[in-house]
Amino acid sequence: MRKRLLAKLVIIVALGVISSAHSVPASQPQPMKTHQYRCTDRNQSLYIIIYENNGQLNGGNMYLENIQVANLTAVTLQLFSDRILVANYTASTRVEVCKSTHKYQ
Repeated sequence: MRKRLLAKLVIIVALGVISSAHSVPASQPQPMKTHQYRCTDRNQSLYIIIYENNGQLNGGNMYLENIQVANLTAVTLQLFSDRILVANYTASTRVEVCKSTHKYQ
């Protein structure tokens, strides 16, 4: 009788451990995602990727003709879902680089 009770208890504890291992805790890091911007009118060879890690933007890369030309850390580019702007904060001006598409994955 004790052996059967002990065996059932072991099975219940093992199932509890297995089910808790499959639940995702809130503190677990989320996978890295990217924001991808590609010019669609002029400057069509310009492509920008911004990395998002745990909901925080974490730099990025700029590509021209599929060659990496810059690492992005400063907030001089303003990226929208339909256009890319370059901001000059000392003169308070913005210049549109191109119309663009935005892809988040």
